[in-house]
Amino acid sequence: MLTQLTVSANHFHEDLIQQLSHISTSHFIITNDCVLHDAQLAAVQLRDGHIFTDYEINDCYINMYTIFGQTMTQSINIIQPYVYPAMIYDRVQALTLLSQCKVNSSLDLCIAILLTTTDIQIDGHVVFNFSARNMSRRLLLQPYIQHNMSDDARTSYSIQQLIQYHGLAQDRRYKVAPQFKQSAYTLRVDQINQSLNYRLPHRLYRQLYDYLYQRKIQPYHHLIHAQSDLNQTEGYIVFIGFDYDYRGNSKALFEALMDAMPETEIYFITDETIPAYKLKQRVKIVSPHANDAHSIIKHARIVVCESYPDDDLVMNGHVINLWHGTPIKQLFLDSLEPQQNASIFLYRLRKYNKLKRIDTFITDTEAVNHLFKSSFNVHNVLATGYPRLQYALSLDKDVIRQQLSEQLNIDINKQWIAYIPTWKDYQYEPIDFSQLNEERVILYKGHPEERLNRGGLTAVNVETEQLLAASDAIVSDYSSVIFDSLALNKPSYLIMDDLAEYMHTRGVYQDVMTTLEPMTYTRRDALIEDLRNGVHHQVKDQSYVARTIAGNTRLIALIQSLM
Repeated sequence: MLTQLTVSANHFHEDLIQQLSHISTSHFIITNDCVLHDAQLAAVQLRDGHIFTDYEINDCYINMYTIFGQTMTQSINIIQPYVYPAMIYDRVQALTLLSQCKVNSSLDLCIAILLTTTDIQIDGHVVFNFSARNMSRRLLLQPYIQHNMSDDARTSYSIQQLIQYHGLAQDRRYKVAPQFKQSAYTLRVDQINQSLNYRLPHRLYRQLYDYLYQRKIQPYHHLIHAQSDLNQTEGYIVFIGFDYDYRGNSKALFEALMDAMPETEIYFITDETIPAYKLKQRVKIVSPHANDAHSIIKHARIVVCESYPDDDLVMNGHVINLWHGTPIKQLFLDSLEPQQNASIFLYRLRKYNKLKRIDTFITDTEAVNHLFKSSFNVHNVLATGYPRLQYALSLDKDVIRQQLSEQLNIDINKQWIAYIPTWKDYQYEPIDFSQLNEERVILYKGHPEERLNRGGLTAVNVETEQLLAASDAIVSDYSSVIFDSLALNKPSYLIMDDLAEYMHTRGVYQDVMTTLEPMTYTRRDALIEDLRNGVHHQVKDQSYVARTIAGNTRLIALIQSLM
C-alpha cells in the first residue's frame, strides 16, 4: 500500500515526520512540485525498501539513464546533475533516516538515501512529471551523511558532478575523491573538469553542463518537443505501416479507406509493389527513400503507423498507432529489456518520446487497454478492433486454401498446421514436428526479425491473415497472432518450453498468461501428442479475444472526423 503526501515547504522535515507518524502504509511518495502518471504508478510493484522510478521534467523526457534494464542498481548510478526525487519511499526506512538527518525537501531526502546506501531498487515506469526541485546547499555537511556515506559514493564522479552543479558545500575532512570514467554519455565539460582536477567554478560548470547536455540530445529535440500542428498540414492521409511494410493492420485499413473515402488523397510509404488494380485514383505509393517522403509525412493531416516511427520523422498531423497485436510479452516500460537499455544509445529517450507523440492508440479489446497505458504511457486508447482481423474474417477459407495449395504445392486434403512463432534474441532449438504422421503438413511463417534455421518445415511467405484463414490449427509461442487465431475459432496451441529464459530477457503479462493457461504447453512431447490426437483447449475467458466484430466502422468514422 502507498500514501501520497504533500509536505510543507517551510517546515518540510517536521511536517514529513508528523504525517508519516499518522499513516500505516508500507510506502509513500511526496507530490510536491510534480504531477503523477496514475497508470504508471499503478504498474509499479511495491517491494520492501525504497524504489527509484523514471520521470519527466516539465512534460519533457530528457533522461540519459541506462539503469532501467535492471531491478537493482548501485545508488551512485542514479546520482547526476539532473536527478529529481522520483522515489517511492519505504516508510520505516525513511523514518529511521529522518531521525538522524535533517532534510528540507524531497530531493534532500532522495539524495541522502542514495549517498548512504550501496544499492537501491529501481522500476522503469515513468511515474513523475516534475516542475521544480529544491536542494539544500549544506546537505553534505550533515554529520549523518558524512559518517555514513558509502565507499562507492566517496569515489564516484557522479557525486562530484552533483557538488559542482549545485554548488554544494563540503567538509574538507570528508571530501569526495572521484574516479573519472568515460562513456558514450560523457560530456566534454566533464573531460575538461577532470583535466583541471575538478576545479571548474560552480556557475561555469553548470552553464557548460546545461549547454552540452542539450547539445548531446539535440538530434532528438524534434522528438522531445514534438506536438501536432494542424495548421502545418494538408488534407491527406499517409500510412507508414510497420517499418514501411505493406502488411497487417496498415494494409487492411489502407484498402478499407480506399473504398470508404474515395475522394481523399491517401499515401502509403513503402518499397513494396502493390498491384495497380488495387489502387484507386487518389492513392499514391511512395518509397521511404524518395526525396519528398519525409515532407509528405510531415504535412499529412493524419499519419497512420503500426509500430515505432523512425527517429528522424516530423509529424504535424494527428498520429494514429494501430499497433500489431494484443501482447503476451511485456512491452517497453513494463519490460526490463536489459540488452536494449545497455547497448542502444539513448534508447529510452528516443522510444519514449516517439510513443508520446501518438495522439490515438488503437487496440482490439477494452480488456487490453491498461497494458498499453502501463507499457507506453499512452492516454487516448481506443478499442476499435484491428483491421487485419476484419480482413481475415472476410476471407473465404476454401478459396484461399486452393490458391495456397497451388502456390506452395501442398496437398489440400492434408491437415494444415501453421507454426507462427515470435522473435527471440537468444538461440532456441527448433521444434521437431516429424513425429506427426504424413496426414499433416507444418507451414512455418517466421517473425520478420527471425534469423534461426527452421529445417524440415515448409517455410511460407504469404500473408499471415491468409495463412490463418487456410490452416486447420495454429501453433505459436509468445506471439499476439494467437488472439487472431482464437477470434477465428481455430484450434490454438502455445509452446513455452523456454519460459524461464524468456522471462529473463523480456517478461510476460501474468493476467494474459492466466487466460491462455489451458492451451499453453511447457513440454514439446505433450504438444505433439495433443496435435496428433486433435485435442485442443479453450481460453479461460474471452476478455482478450475480439468477439464483437463491427468491421472498421468506428475506426473509419474517427478518421473521417479528423479530416
